[in-house]
This record gives sequence, structure tokens and C-alpha cells, in this order.
Amino acid sequence: MDTTKNSDYEEFLKSLMPSKSAIETAKYEAKEEGREQGREEAISEKNMQFIVNSYKKGLSIELIAEIVSVSEEEVRKVLQENELL
Repeated sequence: MDTTKNSDYEEFLKSLMPSKSAIETAKYEAKEEGREQGREEAISEKNMQFIVNSYKKGLSIELIAEIVSVSEEEVRKVLQENELL
């Protein structure tokens, strides 16, 4: 293969490889997604029993959501999963 064709081929191969910044961006986004998922799981695991017990004791959904720092929708979801709504 002559030098021009070889150089063109090498450039073509380089163009197929993802850039380092694209890989780093993908890694960062995956880590952030994993952290967010972990937070959501921690919230539900850590606070589910508190939400259920507080509701059974008469606390309002609004107050429970404020105390646990989740949305009222999330509190309702937990209560529905526990057949309390």
C-alpha cells in the first residue's frame, strides 16, 4: 500500500474510534445515573417504614413528605404499595 493510501486508511480507522472526551463523558453520565438510582433506592429503603408508620399514626402525606424530603407523590406511592391508600 502506498503512503497516501496507508495514511488515509489510518485516518479512517481513527475516525471510527470514540474520542477520549466522549468516553469520559459516557463514564461520568453512567456514574451519575448510578448515584441517582442508588439515592432513589436508599430513600425508599430507608424511609419506607417511617412513611408507613407515620401515616398509620395520623401524620398527613404533606408533612411526611416534608420530613422525609421526598415528593407527596412518592409518599403516596409507598402508601399504595403497602395498601394504605
